[in-house]
Amino acid sequence: MKSLLARIPWINSKNSGSLLAGIYIASDKVVAVVLHRVDEEWEINTSFVEPFQQETEKLPALTSVIAKLPSESSLCLVMPENAYQWVQIEKPNLSQQEIITSLPWTIKELVSLEPADIIADYYDSSLKQGGLEKINVVVTSRTLFQPVLNIIHDGDAELETVTTAEMILCDMVAKDDGAHMLVSQQFGSEPSLHIIRNGDLLLSRKLRGLMALAQQPLAQLKLGLLDAFGLELQRSLDYFESQLKQPPIKSLQLAIPNLELHGIAQELSQFFPARVLPFEPVLSLCQQQSAEMQFAIAAALSLDARGDNENAH
Repeated sequence: MKSLLARIPWINSKNSGSLLAGIYIASDKVVAVVLHRVDEEWEINTSFVEPFQQETEKLPALTSVIAKLPSESSLCLVMPENAYQWVQIEKPNLSQQEIITSLPWTIKELVSLEPADIIADYYDSSLKQGGLEKINVVVTSRTLFQPVLNIIHDGDAELETVTTAEMILCDMVAKDDGAHMLVSQQFGSEPSLHIIRNGDLLLSRKLRGLMALAQQPLAQLKLGLLDAFGLELQRSLDYFESQLKQPPIKSLQLAIPNLELHGIAQELSQFFPARVLPFEPVLSLCQQQSAEMQFAIAAALSLDARGDNENAH
């Protein structure tokens, strides 16, 4: 399931289809975009960016953005990176609704939250491990996330879906039969590695100890950190190919906010047989936009795709 947390009752609304809005909460700003349809194509109607410096300023920034959204817009929210956890478990032999209902108790030993404080949803993993079906579960804290929801519900936009950056990235990578490895990073955060094939997230993990990839010039990275980065990439590739029994990736794409990104890609290309290149989203509206704006645009567009999927059933 691509739109995580869409099955939770307090989000289960219908998309009117007139205006689509996406909000991405980054580490230092809240970014929103509103799309409208022109001649069967979605175009950007308006966008808003509200920066903040301290964590205590995040909710006021969100409040300011929500107040600017048109009342007739359907909204997709991309959760802040530090607001949720991912876990993978064996799929219980239960119905979809029973799995969702039981998740807080099924995963309670795997997360740092009490069951009563857990909000969770899942999607099926397309890869079996040891012949067993797995599910990937996204988990957030009701206590920490409820204030965000309250702000949105107090506004005029209609919240339809809550999702994560990993799910949105699946919409921005080419949908084909080849697997693509994507490394994404925000300033002040560790990079994340994702392997995506035909819109499915096959593997996702944090790369610890590599936060400086975003700030250091290439000459300094080549003194050691770039080697450490390459080693982590190779470990993930070995696991993907050897343990998960998957064919080699088609490309290695880098979405790292480093001014010398092309140089980093060129250096890594010496060690990996797959194409290594700076990340460029396949969604035309996202091209030539900042990384944060790309997430907001793709989030809004995901509402249109979800509506099409619903109408097809």
